[in-house]
Amino acid sequence: MILHGILGSGSNWAAFGRELCKRRPDFGVLIPDHRLHGKSGKGAPPDDVEACVLDLEKLISAQSCPPSCVMGHSFGSKMALELATRIPEIRQCIILDADPAPLQMTGHSRKEFPVLLLMDALRKGPEIYLTREDFVEELAKSGFRQGIAGWVGKNLKRVDGGLKLNLDLDRVESLLDDHHRLDYWPHIDGCDLERIDFVVGARSNVVSDESLLRMKTTAEKYPERSRFTSISEAGHWLHVDRPDELLEALLPRLLDT
Repeated sequence: MILHGILGSGSNWAAFGRELCKRRPDFGVLIPDHRLHGKSGKGAPPDDVEACVLDLEKLISAQSCPPSCVMGHSFGSKMALELATRIPEIRQCIILDADPAPLQMTGHSRKEFPVLLLMDALRKGPEIYLTREDFVEELAKSGFRQGIAGWVGKNLKRVDGGLKLNLDLDRVESLLDDHHRLDYWPHIDGCDLERIDFVVGARSNVVSDESLLRMKTTAEKYPERSRFTSISEAGHWLHVDRPDELLEALLPRLLDT
């Protein structure tokens, strides 16, 4: 199971999932949309990580084959860790460019966090876009390249007059705020998973120096159970920047089904 980040959708990871299955035909991949994202419904408040986890538990219970591995990118990471403590069949968890620790916003500007900058750029845009190209151009004004605009644009919905972003940004930011509040290092230190790996983008600043050191220390202390990997030339959105390198880093670590 692959859990996408905030403002994304499962379709962002579709090409990656297809390539993974091509390289590992013993695997199937489930890539859901979180509530308030993609083609999923909005769900009922509260807008927090627990609500998203409950959504995913219901989804998993409806599957004939529960996942043995769950990987979470950014916002999806803490849901991945929580699911790993609740679903006995999950043997492996992979954290993709995400900090398990709480995010301390005090003393920091929103400009220091790429996802918050992206939210602010989306808020400044028009309510209706005539074409997807117009959406790409609008995000480019705030410094976001075409690849980022492409995956956020999966949330565009056709309406009278053009395309509308199908995101309730205030509720989505509530999800993100709750994610930032939570500390999942105790889950990592206390879990009995067979493998738990960390992958970060070398050009990303999402993971704090303290957590980076803790990831590396964990991998050094438990080399069979954990591995730390830095993807060169990749920022926070690893699957956009360097999808091939990310896949090559993950394939040797995936447990046999």
